[in-house]
Amino acid sequence: IYEGKKGNYWFGTSNAGAYEVNDGKTVAHYTIEDGLSSNTVSAFGEKECGDFFIGTENGLNSFGVEGVYKFPLPASENVKQNVRCINSDNDGNTWICTWDNGVYKIDKDCILKTTHYGKNEGLTVEGVYCMLKYK
Repeated sequence: IYEGKKGNYWFGTSNAGAYEVNDGKTVAHYTIEDGLSSNTVSAFGEKECGDFFIGTENGLNSFGVEGVYKFPLPASENVKQNVRCINSDNDGNTWICTWDNGVYKIDKDCILKTTHYGKNEGLTVEGVYCMLKYK
């Protein structure tokens, strides 16, 4: 469950996509038919500039006025990019934790500059389940 900046709530499911709820009523339901990379949704997050992200077992999706589309994260072949957590740091960068391909940082300037951190960058494992912001 994720509370959006506009006060709406988002629910991820194990096989039925994502639901957006406002004032206790379902506003929208998103699935692979709408552009999600999978119907198994595990994470949500927003950037300060308004970009909204939906994490699934098959990658990261960006959501905007034009709908849902897959957000490309650099990875080697045969990696699903199972997104487990989306969080922001105190500088406004967005961090994406994956179960199978380390961590990604999306630049705060909304230019969509992405940096990958995996075993080659010093992580001891590729599976990162969650990340918390230290204040």
